[in-house]
This record gives sequence, C-alpha cells and structure tokens, in this order.
Amino acid sequence: ASFTFAENSMNIPSSFTEKGQNWYAEVRVNDGIEWSSWTSSNTLLVQNTAPITESISLSHSEAKTSDSISVEFTMSDKDGDTESNSDITWWNNGIRQPSLTGLTTLPAASTLKGETWTVMVNAGDGTDVSTASLSANVTILNSAPTASLTLSSNVTVLGPLNLIITTDDADGDVVETDVTWYRNGFLEGSLTGEISVPTQLLGPGQTWAVHVTPTDSDSATGSTAIESTTVLNIEPVAQIEVETETIWIGEWAHLDASQSSDVD
Repeated sequence: ASFTFAENSMNIPSSFTEKGQNWYAEVRVNDGIEWSSWTSSNTLLVQNTAPITESISLSHSEAKTSDSISVEFTMSDKDGDTESNSDITWWNNGIRQPSLTGLTTLPAASTLKGETWTVMVNAGDGTDVSTASLSANVTILNSAPTASLTLSSNVTVLGPLNLIITTDDADGDVVETDVTWYRNGFLEGSLTGEISVPTQLLGPGQTWAVHVTPTDSDSATGSTAIESTTVLNIEPVAQIEVETETIWIGEWAHLDASQSSDVD
C-alpha cells in the first residue's frame, strides 16, 4: 500500500513503522519534459526493537536464611510488547548460579548466612532482551534459633514433671538454652537451667510454667518458648475398720478410719 503523506519525502518517521512491516520506495525522475519509469528500491524489513529495563527491586535488602527473596522489574518497549523470556541470573558472592537462571524468586534453601547475592535482569519481549542490565544486591544475615517444648502430661505429686527441648537453627549453628521455671506465677530459682521438677516440690493444683530462650553461637537470641501444666489431685484411699465386733440395741458402734490415706 502506498502512503500519499510520504510522497516526495526522503524520510519515513519511525512513528509510522511497526515491526514486521516491509517498506520500499519507488522513484521516477523528470527532465522537465518527460517522466522516467518507476524504479523500486530494495525492501526493508522493520526489525524488533529490544526493550529497555527501566527499574529493579528486591523484596529484601537484608534477609535471613529462612527468607525467600523475590525480584521485580519494569521495562519499556517501543513495539508495545509485553515482558517475556527475560534474562534473569543470580550470583552468589560474584559467582553465577546457573541452576537459578530465569527464576524470579531466590529460594531460602539456596542461601547461607554471610553471603551476598546479586540478581541481574535483562528484560525480554519474547524476541530480544535489553542490551543493558540492571542489578540489585541482598545480604544474608544470621537467623535466630527456635525452641519447642514438651512437658510431661497428667502430672501428679508422684511425678514426673520432665521437660523436653527441641531446638532448630536455619544456619546450622550450635544452640544453647536458658531455662527458668515458675510455680503459680512465681520464679522457682532453684530450678534455673534444670529440665525436670523434683517430686518434693510438686503439690496438687499447682501450675508450673517453663520459659526457654534459645541462643545460637553468633549470640542471636530467638523468641522465648513457654509451656505450662497443672499438677493433678490424686484421690484419697478410704479404709474403715469396725472396732465394735458385737453391737447391742441402744449401744454405740465404733468405727476407725485412721488408716485411710491420701498421697497428696
């Protein structure tokens, strides 16, 4: 199709072209009397214009080993193409990690404390990628440890009241714990650091709570874990003896319950 607006013009503005179009020019000359026949130029195919990566951001500037880190970026494209097949690479301390190429999220399982990760993005439009890349960095910090607690169930004055502590550290650090016990809301200082309560301290109806704070080898302190239980009452055992073997009408019968017992 011819474009009358471009007649006798030596240039076609870029705003009138789209990728995939074939353009050529036809020219004839005049000597003042006659016109020559039309001559066609070579055909020009309008190629795809690569996009431009405009901005990049990471979900974290500092992260822990338990955090997954995602990247977001924007692009512009003169052809109006949408983002597709972008070139995304991840670098750990300056070394490219090929297994993560193309991922928009850096998995937590891939990171360790002390590492510096860099993501580089060349936005793509499905045909080409931007010639200039943008990058962003994130530092992996130490993760605080965690602790979970289990106390003995159905505890009575006969015991046992034992504590089981399970700790975890995403960095694999050695974890130490600080253990304190509270009886009816008051600190029982004699049990600091202990993982069981001796039977002589147990009484029916008491509420025992234990607080455990984990700390890793980098001195990072995790959240304090708390667990509590109530000491159950043990039913008494009744034992009655009849002291009067023979009973006459109008006489007293004597019974003795002194041998009854209660463990509590």
